[in-house]
Amino acid sequence: MRFLCKENALTASIYIDLRRKVNFKEYRKEDVETAIANSLYSVVVFDDKRPIGIARIVGDGRIAFFIKDVVVDPAYQKNRIGNLLMQKLQEYLAALPVRVPTSVSCPHRTVFPSIKSMAFWSVHVTEWGRVW
Repeated sequence: MRFLCKENALTASIYIDLRRKVNFKEYRKEDVETAIANSLYSVVVFDDKRPIGIARIVGDGRIAFFIKDVVVDPAYQKNRIGNLLMQKLQEYLAALPVRVPTSVSCPHRTVFPSIKSMAFWSVHVTEWGRVW
């Protein structure tokens, strides 16, 4: 299979639909629109015209960078889409004029296990307001 990555193509509809497919917390559309508008970078993976994966980076653009919302449609999991998303995020980070540690926040330990091999700090959210 050949997939197409589009940078900064994330929309509220894509975000909401893919998160719903993996049973992630749902947010109001206007909140999602604001969050996307305030992202530093996002990437969407498409199979033809169907969005099948998303990821984004949020932060201040100089010191703090957080990888958020790495989501792959369950029908496409185990096809290395997550690795493709992470590769695009790493390319974005590598092009920045600063070198700082990057955190990855995941709602569950098992969402994206290969992150451990990618030299990121990992912050796992167990419930709202608590991290481990």
